[in-house]
Amino acid sequence: MKNILFLLNILIVFIIYNGVKANEQKADETNAFYVIKVDNKYGYIDKNGTVTIEPRFEEGFDFKEGMARVKIDKKWGFINKNGDVAIRAVFQNARDFSESLAAIEMDGKWGFIDLNGQIRIPAKYENAFSFREGMAKISDYQNTLIQRLLKWGYINKLGEVVIVPQFNTSGAFCGGLAASPQRIPFFRSLYTTRRDILTNKAS
Repeated sequence: MKNILFLLNILIVFIIYNGVKANEQKADETNAFYVIKVDNKYGYIDKNGTVTIEPRFEEGFDFKEGMARVKIDKKWGFINKNGDVAIRAVFQNARDFSESLAAIEMDGKWGFIDLNGQIRIPAKYENAFSFREGMAKISDYQNTLIQRLLKWGYINKLGEVVIVPQFNTSGAFCGGLAASPQRIPFFRSLYTTRRDILTNKAS
């Protein structure tokens, strides 16, 4: 019976995840721009194949929430759909915007900026990924008696640590669920729920 419930849990997560991704894809395809590469430079075309932003970037990624991350002079920034640099390329690394925030790396630490390029969560984490359902996974070192271990936890949009980094690995939230494999003793559970994370009672 437990094995059946476990498989049902996997199926539910899979269905929810694919539904969310499908909705995101539909949204992104509205007035979509597509990345092109010409002579080792990146630019963008529209769905008709018309060049909308001339290839001039060292790297370029898809638009998310009206912004695309690009590399200029070995630093990362963001452009808008007019091809204008909306957020100056001053970051060591960056991730796509999600829920109006983007993870950025400065001086070897990760934090978050808003769509105006303002720092909303200071860069102090070893790593950070995009927000999903109001939660972002971050990593930091935890000290033990014999070693320092890199662990994953979650923060909210205020930058508050909702759960102290303690996972060896973790996934983004999707439909109220987040994978946390180290919490699967004998495959009893695939996921931790949003409620568990918020109350720090995942098991």
